[in-house]
Amino acid sequence: MPTPADPAGAISAIGDPARRARAAKAAAEDASRLYGELYRKAIKALVEAHGGNRSKAARELGISSQRVGQILGEDDASPSPAGAAYGEPALYFGDEDAADAALRDWALANQELIDRRDPLVRGARMAGLSPRQIRELTDLPLETIERLVAGDIAVAVEVELEVWEAAVEHFADLADAAATREAAYAYRSTGRALAGAIGMVVDGSGRAPALDPAMRGPQWEALSPQAKAELAMTLPVGGDVPETSGEHTLLSWDAWAALYCARLERGTDADTGPMAEAMRHCAAILRHIRIHAALPQEKG
Repeated sequence: MPTPADPAGAISAIGDPARRARAAKAAAEDASRLYGELYRKAIKALVEAHGGNRSKAARELGISSQRVGQILGEDDASPSPAGAAYGEPALYFGDEDAADAALRDWALANQELIDRRDPLVRGARMAGLSPRQIRELTDLPLETIERLVAGDIAVAVEVELEVWEAAVEHFADLADAAATREAAYAYRSTGRALAGAIGMVVDGSGRAPALDPAMRGPQWEALSPQAKAELAMTLPVGGDVPETSGEHTLLSWDAWAALYCARLERGTDADTGPMAEAMRHCAAILRHIRIHAALPQEKG
């Protein structure tokens, strides 16, 4: 389709501002129609290249199959004359503050999904899935997948429960030895969060409570496993399992640790205060455990 050699120059030369504004508006609408038609034809060609499969074309473009249909004019994107609406109605908000708060909550939840996504994609690639297989399952563009798996990637290993339990005790020790209240809080809160993730009972200090005397000694050792379980259920527990969100209880321990590391480091940014340093230290410990299945050898 031919276009003027210099449409912007011709419009700029119009002396009357009102005429210039109308001419610019008309030119913008013409350009929108022109490039919109080129866009539609390109998408149509892509769908045809995929044998008419709109879903595959949509995944390659990073948009939904429904959106492809709307661009090609095959899906009605507007309500019918009878007033029927497609999709869920807009949410009700009493005022702008309520809408703002809801969007902020969504942004936090979306960031957490991204924090979970990146190590998940890297792990899937290291496990042998091809970038195209990952794209089919996640709808992520190939460019994003390749970026996430570029360079040297450390791969987590299976970590025994005993190691995670030892880490909970280690964070409690670090909290007791911390030089500032802020650092102690960072270590203790990380230990309690980990205890909640693995279902470990801890006391107020963040450690496993001491065993009841009835659960020690020759008489205890002589009991059968069933008898031990029945007796343990009748004894008082000197602690509890810290609460964790319902969604996080569905994660593997490794996935939880990866997500928690990302949240710790995102919360520190460029801060150099004692709490930020302790949070980065917590993330480094968790990451070391994920890679080596053992606590790091702390200096000092």
